[in-house]
Amino acid sequence: MAESVPGLTSGERRLLTNDLDDLVRDTPATPLAASRLKKILPKIGSEAAGMLKSVLVDVLTEAAKKAIWPK
Repeated sequence: MAESVPGLTSGERRLLTNDLDDLVRDTPATPLAASRLKKILPKIGSEAAGMLKSVLVDVLTEAAKKAIWPK
């Protein structure tokens, strides 16, 4: 999935790929993974970020969702 995200460097794509596992399960690395995703979202543009959110919102942990999209 992350291999095709436009606007990201290869390093950011690699981090996103590695972070997905921590975003869908509660692990000690979940807060860091959520923080990285939050920093990456503006780089991919609002439309792509919205699409990514609609896909991820159903699979992310509650802690990750609150860290990325606080209300």
